[in-house]
Amino acid sequence: RTISIVLSDGKILDTVVFYMAKALGMVPVALQGPAMFLMHIIINCFIVSGSGQATVTMPIMIPVADIIGMSRQTAVLAFNFGDGLCNYILPHSSALMGFLAAANIPYDKWMRFMGKLFVIWFFTGSAILLLAHMIGYGPF
Repeated sequence: RTISIVLSDGKILDTVVFYMAKALGMVPVALQGPAMFLMHIIINCFIVSGSGQATVTMPIMIPVADIIGMSRQTAVLAFNFGDGLCNYILPHSSALMGFLAAANIPYDKWMRFMGKLFVIWFFTGSAILLLAHMIGYGPF
């Protein structure tokens, strides 16, 4: 929440939204959903908490989606995929490391299996986001 307050009170939220929309606007329309998904994957490397990530990114990503013509539901779907799928591979995810320790599975062995599955999930999620953006998923 602190980051959102600093961005708002510092009067820089609009600048961040403008330049992110400008960057996403340069991406082909069909790839804007997957590009937002990739942004959330990168952000999730720094903010592991799902609620924390939502608090930081949604005040930025929702207006960005509005500017580039993406539905808000598609932007939220990109967040859900980026946050949810990364939790299976990030070594600083406390839940993952706890489960691996309880099951006595080394992280490198886990990544040999999960890395391939994550790539499949990434491309599947990207295809779903591409479809969602193309059909104008939402509002309901």
